[in-house]
Amino acid sequence: MIETVFDKAGFSSIVREWRRRYDAMTFDEHQQIYSRLWATNLPPQRHCAPDVFLDWLDLEDAVVAEVGGWDGWLAEEALADKPIATWVNWEVCREAAAEGAARMGDWRYGIETSSWIWEADLSMFDVLVASHSLEHMSKAHRALLFEAAREIPQIYVQLPENMHERSAAATHVGGDTVGDVLREITQAGWETVNLRRLDKETIFLGKRK
Repeated sequence: MIETVFDKAGFSSIVREWRRRYDAMTFDEHQQIYSRLWATNLPPQRHCAPDVFLDWLDLEDAVVAEVGGWDGWLAEEALADKPIATWVNWEVCREAAAEGAARMGDWRYGIETSSWIWEADLSMFDVLVASHSLEHMSKAHRALLFEAAREIPQIYVQLPENMHERSAAATHVGGDTVGDVLREITQAGWETVNLRRLDKETIFLGKRK
């Protein structure tokens, strides 16, 4: 077996370019950036707390929209445990999404890698999931997401406490804090149902007011 080596220098260079051009880029340009990042053999860009997610939500027959689910790890855990009707993962990195879909082979799971999630009609979904994905989006993009998701009854969010940092080692847009994002969510019309602050994480569950 050939061991792949993560090209940290190449990754950091691409992230600096991505962060500098973020709001000016089209979806296709963002996707090209992520294809270049994938080629650096970067570690999986996903993190979640499946136990909390599964404990907090009633997912029987739920139709779930996920933004930035990478290779579908959280979906895989949830689909194995709950009678979920449908789960769709909108992911800009098509390589990660395709790899996960091929691994899972679950007919209830789908991926969307051709457009932004806010360009879709989201009115059919029961839950919006964003676990370690909102920190990879600008405030302008989050506003578009929350507006498009205005009819979704519940939102589940997990955020890292260091999301404001503009580190060359992570694809965080940087600048905004966890508190900033939680205010955006409540101002968009979801009220707090559960909030848990861990050592380096904040987990939020909201429902429409």
